[in-house]
Amino acid sequence: MRQTVRSDATINAPFRPSTLVVMLALFAAVGMAGVTSPAWAALEGRAQVEGSFLDHPQGYADEKAAGTVSPLLRLSWTPDAPGAVWRLLYEGSWQRPQEPSALDQQDHAVSIEWSPASAENGTGASAGARVRMHAYQGEYQPYRFWGTDGYFAWRARPCAGSLLRSTAELQARRYPDLPEESSVIAAGRADLQRFLRSGTTLGLLAEAAYKIHPDPAAKRVWNEEGIPTAVRFRTRFNAAQALGSRAGLRLALEARAVPNAIPFVSADGVVDTPLLDEFAASGGSGETVLKLSLPREFWVEVGGGAARWDYGALRFLTADALAPSGRVDDERWVFLLAERSFARGNANTLHTNLRLQWNRRDSSVAAYAYRGPGVTAGLAWDF
Repeated sequence: MRQTVRSDATINAPFRPSTLVVMLALFAAVGMAGVTSPAWAALEGRAQVEGSFLDHPQGYADEKAAGTVSPLLRLSWTPDAPGAVWRLLYEGSWQRPQEPSALDQQDHAVSIEWSPASAENGTGASAGARVRMHAYQGEYQPYRFWGTDGYFAWRARPCAGSLLRSTAELQARRYPDLPEESSVIAAGRADLQRFLRSGTTLGLLAEAAYKIHPDPAAKRVWNEEGIPTAVRFRTRFNAAQALGSRAGLRLALEARAVPNAIPFVSADGVVDTPLLDEFAASGGSGETVLKLSLPREFWVEVGGGAARWDYGALRFLTADALAPSGRVDDERWVFLLAERSFARGNANTLHTNLRLQWNRRDSSVAAYAYRGPGVTAGLAWDF
């Protein structure tokens, strides 16, 4: 997302490697505690690298095509001990563009998950907590943030061939350089899946979320009478149908409503807007995917979709900052994905993929309209 950065922002605060060191040290310390205890530990994970070349990678009309390299490391440690099941995870990802740009960023997270040992068939309670750091380089440095998340989930089988998952989640983000962007989000969702003997799977998700910007700076910057808040409602319908033993068809439809989005602000020479996340626009999307299973662990997916998002009026900087227009986007996309897994023993440990895509966005604000191709290739190793 591209936004005006105010002159009072602390833009010379680069990410320090010590942040990553601290998070990895936390993971190692807990892991070593388990290794030195009577219980033994199992460590597994994934190392992955992707290379991509995308036209308009951030979705702006004046962008040039850019290539990026994106390494990812995921580690999971689970002690083999009686009682409840605990799991500690670390996930780090980097995005390195071929030339300096806002695409240069990295994300690191350490999380812990719990579930009772008595859970059967994936049912019962579970809970988790996560600490996350996301940093940018260049002009986006002020948007670096720290995040803490927590959730409690309950999975049950109301009847044969069904699965119900309900989740309560609390998320907090702190932007040291832009305190008005700091937020707290509370969300609740229920996801019901139904598995039929005909090879059909149906799913329905319903979610409600509430977002608040509690820092006193938010009230001043967004020119709100009270604390800036927003509410989001989301529903998603999923359907999958097996077409024999080597083919399947998936359909996903989503609708999102944001009745009280935080408005655009233009006053006293300051032009800005809150971060563009799922609380920014109402609308809907749909996607259809055909998946084929070929010999030698080779998979092919062909799909496409469309979406329409209404961001409302008086929200975005246009050629005339004193009279900005509203923004409505119509998006279209098609893609072809090929994946191959290489087995080692009883497990597929090496995976390759290649994705070709075409994206198009028509927007009522010309700065956000674009169209262009993209290609992404990846290699992953499970260990």
